[in-house]
Amino acid sequence: MTVTINGNGTITPTSAVQPTGSILQVVSRFQNTGKSTTATSFTNISDVYGTIQPTSTSSKVLVLINGTISISGDWAVGFRLNKTVDGSTTQVGGASNTQTSSGIQNIYAHGDANMLPMNYHFLDSPSTTSAITYQLTWRVNGGTTYWNSYSGSVGSDYESASSVILMEVAG
Repeated sequence: MTVTINGNGTITPTSAVQPTGSILQVVSRFQNTGKSTTATSFTNISDVYGTIQPTSTSSKVLVLINGTISISGDWAVGFRLNKTVDGSTTQVGGASNTQTSSGIQNIYAHGDANMLPMNYHFLDSPSTTSAITYQLTWRVNGGTTYWNSYSGSVGSDYESASSVILMEVAG
């Protein structure tokens, strides 16, 4: 491979500096406010999203989402990850059917559940240099589910934190 140091200080090809698998950029979003839902259709979890703009169409994006949930009663919650590029939203990283038990993760509870971890990791190949927003959505099949909060205590001292971390990975 021929490596050239250009007059402006850049090196071509960039793979000489940042080989495949290198982390090119990291975007993170932290959220420490409790949320709750009784929605039976998928809705956004407010503030649980991140936006990144890849520098190359060959880049991949590693999506890391961490948070906690609790469920009130004998119910289930399903999560989906949506990706929006240039105003078009698609579901990524999981089953695409419309049942509650679909998507990227499903959690069932018998009785009130303590705070349970909800962690999701997904490697996307977006093939774009446009800005991409990854948004976590949820729905329940009954009862109430809480994000970053113990059952029934949104706005109290029983809240935790969540994060969305997006990493551009050289392709």
